[in-house]
Amino acid sequence: MLNLINAQKGFSLNRRSMLRFGAGMALYSTASHSGPKSDASAENETGFSEPKDDLQTHIKLIGTLEKEDVYVALDGTLWAIAPNREPAPICGFHGLARSMWSPQKDGSYSQRSFDIGYFGDLESGEPLDSVKNPITNEEVSPFHFRYGGNQVIHTEETLRSGLQSRWQTTGRKLWYTEQRGGTFPTPFPSSDWPRENSGDEFLFGSETSYLVSEKELNDRTVRRADYTLFWTAFLSWEPWLLMDGAPGFVMWRGVASKLGSISEVSPTLKAYIETNQANYFAPNRPWEGRASTYESYKKQRGAASPRD
Repeated sequence: MLNLINAQKGFSLNRRSMLRFGAGMALYSTASHSGPKSDASAENETGFSEPKDDLQTHIKLIGTLEKEDVYVALDGTLWAIAPNREPAPICGFHGLARSMWSPQKDGSYSQRSFDIGYFGDLESGEPLDSVKNPITNEEVSPFHFRYGGNQVIHTEETLRSGLQSRWQTTGRKLWYTEQRGGTFPTPFPSSDWPRENSGDEFLFGSETSYLVSEKELNDRTVRRADYTLFWTAFLSWEPWLLMDGAPGFVMWRGVASKLGSISEVSPTLKAYIETNQANYFAPNRPWEGRASTYESYKKQRGAASPRD
């Protein structure tokens, strides 16, 4: 999918933040265009004037200008990175992001997102009940993810206050790339979560790149542009890895793309969703309120017992 994560400022961690499918992504930040800028009405090298047209271009890329749902499928690999150890793949991950879009009378756009997915076998892609931690050699139980549900309103003001970014052109394709990072107090303090803890500070850094057709993004008749997304993120250990505060982190490496219809969802992922969130594809919201994977982990699993 994917809010700059900072618990001290009222933000919370979820993979939507990582994927940047949500609010705040400035596709044409006034501080970060790759093309030259002379004034607010000048056009940059992508052919779009700024800043008036930025919002619709932004929404067209990450979602849609129409009142409709957009589905984005994500597949990738979760890696373990530890000092003096060879980086090792842990498992795969597979998810679906559903965004419910609606243009508003004041020119803004409403987005409400619902993400769900699972950790899977590296070869078959099937959901995993257990996997061997390649650092500790302990069998652990992946905690599959479900998050989102809150509403985001996209405006020209929120767009211009976004993060720095850059555009690059390769042939007839456009690359949009953004980078971000931060730290915040761990959601799993060692006093309560000795095995899940990964230090006092939770670390986060990512790079996301969108590859989109220049022709499609420039075409005013196109209401939603397709993209391929490449995403790499570095985070403190996932709690279910039970790392007991050991140094290191995980690397998420994934590829995502917009789907033309629900029929394009892989059979394995669709079966998982229909089993775990039966109403996910129904017209109404799959769930009310906001879902948080880490909060769900705390409620469902409780702290793991200390190691002997």
